[in-house]
Amino acid sequence: MRFLTKKNLSGGFTLFEMIVVTAIIAFITASILAEYPELGSRFSLSRIAREISLSMRQAQTYGLAVREFPVENNIYPPYGFYIKPVQGSDNSFIIFGDFCDNLGNCSSDTRYAGNGDNFFNPSVTGFIGPNGNVDCGGPCERLEELRITREVVVYDVCVVDAGRSCWSDGSLEELHITFRRPDPQAHIRKIPDDNQDHNSAEIIISSSKVPDAKKVVRIWITGQISVQDYVEP
Repeated sequence: MRFLTKKNLSGGFTLFEMIVVTAIIAFITASILAEYPELGSRFSLSRIAREISLSMRQAQTYGLAVREFPVENNIYPPYGFYIKPVQGSDNSFIIFGDFCDNLGNCSSDTRYAGNGDNFFNPSVTGFIGPNGNVDCGGPCERLEELRITREVVVYDVCVVDAGRSCWSDGSLEELHITFRRPDPQAHIRKIPDDNQDHNSAEIIISSSKVPDAKKVVRIWITGQISVQDYVEP
């Protein structure tokens, strides 16, 4: 039978080894903590980009599913997605029912199912209730609103054909996208109105804390929607 000796019991870390291991652990922990704010900002950016794309898909689904507008009985309008970027402020993305005509008339005798003017009409009154949905004292096209805080900002909004018309160069003030049954095709329009549907649109967002982190939500006239990392053209 083998007995433990004093030599067998003397094994273990030396003071120098413990100092080295402690230093390595401290370095790894400091590196992780230093990267944490940036990782959190990038995660928030990705989450908001997904929420924007989901709101856009929601409008597309409403338009194809012949959804009755909840505050106006027997009205089955096309549905749309709208953004008017505001510099240095929170921004909102709005899902709307496009039931006002091209003169802005929204009374019941001027509405007819399947038609509108392809634009959100913000002058038609209504307000967002505590549940996040619209509560109208009168007729209104606004249905749902997605508000993003200043941690994530709108970097640019563009419509793209052979060239680009963007908010950053002053050629785009508002983006309006509508979906009309039974075609999933997107009608992509802008203000100032140039009286045409555009081939695609881009909504580019960035992190206010990590300026080089940018995401782009793209929609094509075919109705396809994607979220990607943004690379300057």
